[in-house]
Amino acid sequence: MKITLLKSNLEAQLTGGPAVVSFTITQKQLTAFNRSQGSSITTAPSFNESVNQERGLPCPEARQWLRRVYSDQFGIIPGILTMRHLKAFLIK
Repeated sequence: MKITLLKSNLEAQLTGGPAVVSFTITQKQLTAFNRSQGSSITTAPSFNESVNQERGLPCPEARQWLRRVYSDQFGIIPGILTMRHLKAFLIK
């Protein structure tokens, strides 16, 4: 699933990032993200992006967006995101 996020000019200037971010989320990456949401330190995202890549996690922008979807869907209750949740979030 390919996702494109448009940020405001102010947000792009404050973060120093681009105003448009595109990324692709595969089922394998979504599974790795769900696994990383647990309390185990061995599966949690690392500050080292090469480690995150080895664990199968998507890029930082995709993880940030997935956390937003996860929070919107489940709040603080543990849950498992599916592609159906992502598609429903995009339709909102």
